[in-house]
Amino acid sequence: MAYFLKLSKDLTIQNADEIRVKLSSAVAEHPIVRVDCSDATEVDLSFVQLLIAARRSATALGREFGLAAPAAGVLLDALKRGGVVADGPGSASFPADDFWSAHRGE
Repeated sequence: MAYFLKLSKDLTIQNADEIRVKLSSAVAEHPIVRVDCSDATEVDLSFVQLLIAARRSATALGREFGLAAPAAGVLLDALKRGGVVADGPGSASFPADDFWSAHRGE
């Protein structure tokens, strides 16, 4: 069964260390981790980088890591601003799009 890590409010560089600890602990302690950031009020690229790093750590440990729901709201805005996902029809997209758009909730 998946462990759901709820992250809310400001997911920015100001809170990066706290977020890193929560993500690292979740990956270390649970075989399946789903991150729910649907209540985030602000997201910057430091949070995106933390998610990518947590995903890599989980993969190295043979664990599953993903979002509880496809990226939306302020997370999706940050992904678009950072060029991580396509910004609309006809835009170039990157291989990581599946991670951000696939529904992995359970």
